[in-house]
Amino acid sequence: MKSITLTPEVYQNIENELVQLREVKRPIVVKRLAEARAEGDLSENGGYHAARSELRLLDTQIKSLKAKLDNAQVASVKSTDQVDIGLKITAELNGSKTTFVLGDREFQKTTDFQVFGPDSPLGQAILGKKSGTTATYLAPNSQKVTVKILDISRQ
Repeated sequence: MKSITLTPEVYQNIENELVQLREVKRPIVVKRLAEARAEGDLSENGGYHAARSELRLLDTQIKSLKAKLDNAQVASVKSTDQVDIGLKITAELNGSKTTFVLGDREFQKTTDFQVFGPDSPLGQAILGKKSGTTATYLAPNSQKVTVKILDISRQ
C-alpha cells in the first residue's frame, strides 16, 4: 500500500473507527457466531453463515484501516499561505467558482466539500501555489484546464 498523507483530525477519525470495529462490533459478531454454532447443524444454520460472513467483512475492514494507519504520514497544516493537504481551496476552474479540499479519499468523511487527491492532475497543478496564482493542467479527457486559486483557508 502506498503512503497517504492525513491531517491529525483525519488520522484520529480512522483510529476511532478502528477501535469501534475491534472493541465494539467484532465482539458482538463473535458472540453471535458462537451462539449460532451452539445451535447444532451448521450446514442449514443461516444465522451461523450470516455471522461468519459478517465477521469476514469486519476483519477485512479492520485490516484495511490498520494498513492505512500504518502507511499514513500525519501532516499538520501550519499555514494557509499556500495550497497544502487538508486545506479548503476556493478556485475558479475554467470560469466556474468551486470550493474543495485537497487530500486523500479519507478526507471525504471529515468534510462537506468535494475532495481532490494531491496526486490528481488538479492536485499536482496547485499543490504549493499561493492564492491569486493561476495554473493549468491536462484533465483525464485531454482538455486543458485553467485553475485560479481565489482563497486558501482551514476547513
